[in-house]
Amino acid sequence: MTRSRGDPTTLVRMIEVTRVIPRHGAELVRVCIAPSGMSRSERRALAWTRNWPTAGAVLALCVVVVLGGRIPPDELIPPLVLCYLAGIVVTRAVSRRVRRAMVRVELVDVAG
Repeated sequence: MTRSRGDPTTLVRMIEVTRVIPRHGAELVRVCIAPSGMSRSERRALAWTRNWPTAGAVLALCVVVVLGGRIPPDELIPPLVLCYLAGIVVTRAVSRRVRRAMVRVELVDVAG
């Protein structure tokens, strides 16, 4: 089954909502709406851009645990930091065009 670009189920997969923890009675909601016609590879690039900081840190921690006893920390940590930062640069560069085309809306909900 093919979906048209105007299909609501396709649109739902392209919306990302981020809620910030309420503080002082206000809640900040960020809504990012991706442009219609975005391919799966572009959605994957956005997901990697969003998830790399956490995934890269967990991967680096696993490498430290596995290789920590065999390689001294002063030789192990600098390459890990460079790989982590390179991952951030690469994922942001790959998804730059799509991120610029996205519409971002911030809403503030004040209780009371």
